[in-house]
Amino acid sequence: MIATSLTATTLMAASSADIDNNGDVNAMDLLSITSFLGQACDSDCAADLNNDGVVNTADIMELMQQWGPVADYVAPVTDTRSK
Repeated sequence: MIATSLTATTLMAASSADIDNNGDVNAMDLLSITSFLGQACDSDCAADLNNDGVVNTADIMELMQQWGPVADYVAPVTDTRSK
């Protein structure tokens, strides 16, 4: 018999501006966005909140509109299974 372990983490972000997925859009998320300010982004760039291909003030404004606790936030779930 071979024993293996599988760990999967499911993230449930209810807000696109909650970059760190901690349930609050806050200064940590703002810092994440500003560290990419002025840079081009591909389609899976979390800092490009409005998906226009660049991180700019429009993304900061989107973050500010979502500032605070995330409604209906579900904490990440870790599923550890052994076979």
